[in-house]
Amino acid sequence: MAHKSNVKERVRGILGKKQLIMEKSLELFAEQVFNSTSIQEITERCEISKGAFYLSFKSKNELILFLMEHFMEEIISENDQVVSESDVEELPYNYFYNNFKNLSKRSDFVWKENIF
Repeated sequence: MAHKSNVKERVRGILGKKQLIMEKSLELFAEQVFNSTSIQEITERCEISKGAFYLSFKSKNELILFLMEHFMEEIISENDQVVSESDVEELPYNYFYNNFKNLSKRSDFVWKENIF
């Protein structure tokens, strides 16, 4: 039993680190754009080693792709909910409102000049 709980703890630690990296890298990308942000800066902001970063992501490019995929999954999930809960008359408004809301949530990152 101890082995199973040990594995669970390691998995939780890795997932927690991945979430931390995502959150802190978004802060940095919003402050100084993607290309100007180094892995060193990300690891310093997270207070983790570079090795811990590379256990979660192979590169900064993989990180940005993962973030974009994560955003898209959130948007799709929320849009599914909007579609299932909206009346036909309200659907177009609710759908577009939801998408604009999601973009504005990430506006500091999405609208920054020269993201790449």
